Order: sequence, then C-alpha cells, then structure tokens
Amino acid sequence: MGKYKSLLKNISILTISNFGSKILAFLLLPLYTSVLSTEEYGDYDVIYTTITLLAPILTVNIAEGALRFLLEKESKKNQIIKITLLFNIFSVIVVAFMLAFNYFFRIIPIFYNYSLLFFFLYLSFSFYQTEQNITRGLDKIKQVGIGGLINSLLVLILNIVFLIYLKMGIEGFFIANILSYFVTAIYLFFAGGTFKHIERDTTIDKSARKDLVSYSRPMMLNSISWWINSASDRYLVTLLCGAAANGIYSMSYKIPTILTMFQSIFNQAWTISSVKTYDKDDKDNYFTNIYKVYNFLLTIVCSLIIIFSKPLASLLFKNEFFTAWEYMPFLLIAVVFSSLAGVLSGVFVSVKNSRLIGFTSLIGAIINVIFNIILINIIGPIGAAIATLISSFSIWAVRFKKAEKYIRLNSINLLRDCVSYVLLVVQGILLLCVSNWHVYLFEMAILFVIVSIYFGETTVLFRKALKRIRRKG
Repeated sequence: MGKYKSLLKNISILTISNFGSKILAFLLLPLYTSVLSTEEYGDYDVIYTTITLLAPILTVNIAEGALRFLLEKESKKNQIIKITLLFNIFSVIVVAFMLAFNYFFRIIPIFYNYSLLFFFLYLSFSFYQTEQNITRGLDKIKQVGIGGLINSLLVLILNIVFLIYLKMGIEGFFIANILSYFVTAIYLFFAGGTFKHIERDTTIDKSARKDLVSYSRPMMLNSISWWINSASDRYLVTLLCGAAANGIYSMSYKIPTILTMFQSIFNQAWTISSVKTYDKDDKDNYFTNIYKVYNFLLTIVCSLIIIFSKPLASLLFKNEFFTAWEYMPFLLIAVVFSSLAGVLSGVFVSVKNSRLIGFTSLIGAIINVIFNIILINIIGPIGAAIATLISSFSIWAVRFKKAEKYIRLNSINLLRDCVSYVLLVVQGILLLCVSNWHVYLFEMAILFVIVSIYFGETTVLFRKALKRIRRKG
C-alpha cells in the first residue's frame, strides 16, 4: 500500500472515532455549563490537568517509548509491553500514597475533597492512555478507532444519566469520565492484543528496559513541557484571578478542540507513517508535501473558526461562560503552531532523537511561564491565551530549524506561511476590537486572502497525492 494511501486510511479510521467524541463534547457543553457552576468546573479542570502532569512523570512517559519501539518489526514486544504495564501499575501505587498523605494532613484542600475521585480518574486515565499507545504500536489502528467510538458513546450516556437523571452534579461528572476511560481501556487491552503479549515469566530483560527508559525520559520532559504550555496558565489564572475565572478560561479551550482534534488524529497516524517511511533526502517530497497540505488545512480551519467563534460561543456556552469567546482566537492560533510542531517531531521520533523533542518543548514551557506571569498580571486571563500562543510559536520555530538537520525542507515557503500566521493574528485582534457586524466583512476578506496565497500550490499537491494513491492502490 502506498505511503499516502496508508496514511489516509489510518487518518480516516481515527477521524471516525475522534470526530464522534469531539462532536459529543460540543453537544454536551450546554449541559455542563447549565448544570455545573464555574467553580465546580474549575475544580474538575485543576484535578484533570494535575493528572495529565502526574501520569508522564510517574511512568517516565514509558507509553510513548512503547509506541516507538513496538513499531519496529524485530522489537521484543512481550518485554516492552510488560515493562510498560509495570511502570503504569507503579505510578498508580504512588498516587494512592500521595493522596492518602494529603488526606491525613490536608495539604491541598481541593485534592482532599475529591481524594477517591482523583484516584480512580488517574487509574482509568493512565490505563486508557497506556493501552492507546500499546495498541497503536501494535499497528491495530482499527481497534483504536473502535475504542474511540466506545468512549464517545459512554461519555454521552453516562453524563446524561449522572447529570440529568440522577442529578449527581460534579461527582456524577467525575464518575462518567472515570467509567468511560476504564471501559475503553479494557476493550483495548483485549481487542488490541495486549493480553497476548503478557507472559507468565516475571523476568525482565534489562537491556530492553534500559533502551525503553532511555528513550522515554526525554519524552517525559516533552509531556511535562506541553502540560505546562496547556495547563500552567490555568493554575496561574486560578491563583491570580480566582477559580471562577479559571472555569471560564478553561471553557474557552473547548472550541479550539476542533483544531486539536485534527492535531490528535493526524499525529496518531503520522507517528506510525513517519517511522515507517523516513527518508533523510525526502526524494519523493513525501514529508514536505504532507507538511504543506497539513499547514494549509490548519490555517484555513483556524481562520474559519475565528470568524464564527463568537456565534459558536453564544450557542454552546450558557450564562457567564459566554465571555470565554474572548480568549479563543489566540488559543486557536496556538493550536496551529503546536500541530505543526507535532509534524516536525515525527522526524525526531523516526531518528530516535527524543532529547531534541524534550529540549524544544522545555524552551516553550519556560517562555510560557514567563509570559503567563507577566501578561496575566497586566491584562488578566486573556494574557494566558497570548502566552500560550507565544510559547507554541517558539516550539514550532525551534523545531523547524532543528529538523533541517535530518530532512530536506527547502521547498517549504516559510515567508508565505508566516504572512498567513500574521493574518490569523489580525483576525483575532479585529474580533476583539470591533463589536459591530462590519467586522465579519473584514474577517471574510482576510480568509479569502489566506486561501488565495495557498490555493495554487495546494491544489497541485492534492492532485499529485490522489494520482499516487490511485496508481499504487
């Protein structure tokens, strides 16, 4: 199967599963914002973002390493899976001790109030993330797609049951997410074939563990840095502006998840494709063609969502949550840069240079924290959104420069791309500064300009890709 066709097949399968979950997330927004208070949603968001930080630290992000090594045909799959699951079990035990310690000494009140829910959410989330990576590493993309659909269906049913019928409030919201993660993880464990690779022999191959941990440690730094980019702003908004302000700010991330959905789907498929098809000279322009088309699609979709962000917010956000639209344009543009940085990281994954991935992410994290502290103090929560944009841009810029060492990027028109990014920023500023309907005329004009500067080349690339798919299919 041709490289383009294989990539498109994987993207198609993952799109079906992920699209369902994102659509459901939007459909459920009015439910969340009408049933939960801004403080309650802010509390859940802090706990969830804390879990997404703890998981890669306590497991040394071993699941990312498992994905990369399982993709190799000659890898010791049984050993890799066993080591990965043991690290995951160890992390759960550590979390249990941490929560017990906090429960008795009441160091962090929010974790004390939700101790059991915190533990089970961590257990289900970490197990789910681990199984997703193992299943992808075993190249069972179809099963990953089905798992996504199962998760989406469970989220819908359980939230309706716990929030509407049983009226359990924030506790019901926790339980719905815990059960959806846990059931999906069990499905992936059996359908993805993990159970087939679990041996009764308890011996661990020290060489395999050393290689896996050596690769995973820098990826842990990468995950922590990305967590800082996406979550530190919420902690600082909570600290400097209050939990209610964080609840609104956290809600502003919901519409940018449209772009995040594209990023997640593409990166899952791209990691597999980039490892299998890596070519330093990029003789058939496979990498650059994919990068160009992806950049074009991201930029156009981002521009469209910026234009309609305020109407979408009025439709989806209830009560005081509506003001979340003000932060969305900058968060949307930030997703564009983080997505492109993810494409470039595929090159580093292919050559197993995980240290470079971690290093570039660390640069972005430091920039994020510095600008968060400065801008939130000056202009409030919107400063956090701008800091996230600056950070994501920095990561993309450094990775683009570093990637030139491993693959040819000469055919990418960087100047034109930067012009389109500036136009996106102009769109966001106009939406904030102009309150009458005339702003939409300017917004549409900018979208037309962006489409125009990409249209010719992108049309040619699409045609070439389709020809290759038909010829090799």
